[in-house]
Amino acid sequence: MKKNLKSAPPNLLIDLANKMSMETKRIFQGKKPSDADIKKTAKMLKKIINNDGNKHFVSYGIENNKVLWLWASSVVKDDFDGKIILAKPFWMDSDLIDNGYMRRIIAQAREFHKERNLKVQILIPPSEDKKIRLYEKEGFKFAFYYLSAKVKDSLIYLSKKKEKLPAGYEIKPIDLKKDLKKYLKVAIESLKTDKTSDMYHTPVKNIKKSFLSFFQVKNLKKMSFGLYHKSALIGVITISIEQSLSKTGLLANIGILSAHRGKGFSSNLYYEGFVWLKSQKIERYMGVSSTERVVSRINNLKRKIVYTCMKV
Repeated sequence: MKKNLKSAPPNLLIDLANKMSMETKRIFQGKKPSDADIKKTAKMLKKIINNDGNKHFVSYGIENNKVLWLWASSVVKDDFDGKIILAKPFWMDSDLIDNGYMRRIIAQAREFHKERNLKVQILIPPSEDKKIRLYEKEGFKFAFYYLSAKVKDSLIYLSKKKEKLPAGYEIKPIDLKKDLKKYLKVAIESLKTDKTSDMYHTPVKNIKKSFLSFFQVKNLKKMSFGLYHKSALIGVITISIEQSLSKTGLLANIGILSAHRGKGFSSNLYYEGFVWLKSQKIERYMGVSSTERVVSRINNLKRKIVYTCMKV
């Protein structure tokens, strides 16, 4: 089994990593990547795999001109866990997962990064989702999905699903300069009262810090709508436009206080957010979620799972 990059067949590792990356790019942006996109991604991955600057822990195995596993991890900042060990790119043959190679590589990665207590995160594209149960046997747990969809597809469903708000309720833009504290209170409470949320066990200070950091990002076009009941803010949605991803919309957050859930109000909030994206000529959007309410609507909103994120 070959373990020296210099002895690997030309471009074998790069081609595999590039394929993994391009698979998700197609789903995120809904189009085939250009030759320039592929070259740019291949160059980036080659730099990672060759471990320029010794920042990444790189492990791989090749046998009979076949890649058995590929792991390149680094320590990155995480909004909610503080720091994590992120394995990206990552791929492993099913037999190796079953035979304990995953545990060995995780141990080696922790030793390399000198971070024995950090969570390890892997991202699994749709073509690899049959391996999820094998990862669970190795101690990994589902964290959240990366999701992507066309704005028009979701709007078609929501236009039929949303209903006229009852008396006393209204949706309108939030003035965050004036009502940021109210927004944070509702957004955080909605997350901390949903046991299916990946952030249910996350300290409030970490969640607050993440939201504040997002709103302080310059050159990021954002819009927030609030659901009000008798002038009290009870639900929020925030969307933005990510210029670096070919003007892709980002569903940054949606939440409703527990006392007002189960009444269909989320459809109205989604609708307002996506109408705004459409007005900005945004064709696609992406989001991240783990909550049962959001996950249960994946098919209805015509969303596709780009990655399944798992942590150990």
